[in-house]
Amino acid sequence: MKTVLEIKKANFELLNSIEYAHFIKSMLDLVKHTDLEHLNLEQEVYDQLLKCHEDLTEGTRQVRFSSETQKINNLDKQRGDYVVFLLSAFRFEQKNSLESRKEAAKILHKTLKNYAGIQSLPSGQKTQTIEGFLVDIKKPELNTYVEALGISHVINSLTEANKEYQKLVSGRAESQLTNVLINSRKVRKEATKLYRYLIKCVEGQHIVTQSSESANFINLLNKLIADTMNANKQRLSQSTINKKSTISKEEKNLSSEEKV
Repeated sequence: MKTVLEIKKANFELLNSIEYAHFIKSMLDLVKHTDLEHLNLEQEVYDQLLKCHEDLTEGTRQVRFSSETQKINNLDKQRGDYVVFLLSAFRFEQKNSLESRKEAAKILHKTLKNYAGIQSLPSGQKTQTIEGFLVDIKKPELNTYVEALGISHVINSLTEANKEYQKLVSGRAESQLTNVLINSRKVRKEATKLYRYLIKCVEGQHIVTQSSESANFINLLNKLIADTMNANKQRLSQSTINKKSTISKEEKNLSSEEKV
């Protein structure tokens, strides 16, 4: 009697985009190392699955890019707010009753007034102008006045925001962007359809040939499925624990506020 090996079923709906793409890539690596002939799989199907993986990876990158864009916009607003705060402080502090703060504000305003309106400049120009502003305000001869107004922490925050903004902008090369938005749901549906076809080919091939290659592939694929679903289960479990912990902290805070 022939040995019948079956490939485990997997609930791909539970996997997030990264987990699903990783599974497809790992499965394709197994196919590549086994050879298509031993699996009775057409090159065309393998190529289509490769294309699906490429599209899934690009889709994930597009989501990440969108998130980075939001972060860049937030940083741009932050650095603009810091500059407005500093320049406004130089004006308002000139009316301070304390002579030391009044004098410091006058000198800083006179020295840096040409930077007024930085927040309205185009992003690239704003970055360079803020760098110039930071170079000027950090000059040793102005240190005493900066300390008199107690604004060092704001200057440090502006420095960090500007650096982080530059880092994010330079890190995303426009040349790598695609003009076509990936429909990840549609790609996943197609990849799963091709995967189901692959399973039928492999299981049928093993029944006919009883080869060690097809048996080894099935065993390795079953292990990959088990590892993938276990990792997913751990992620979901940890997510639930974190959510419960957050809710518990919020309830404690509310309880403390009610007592007060």
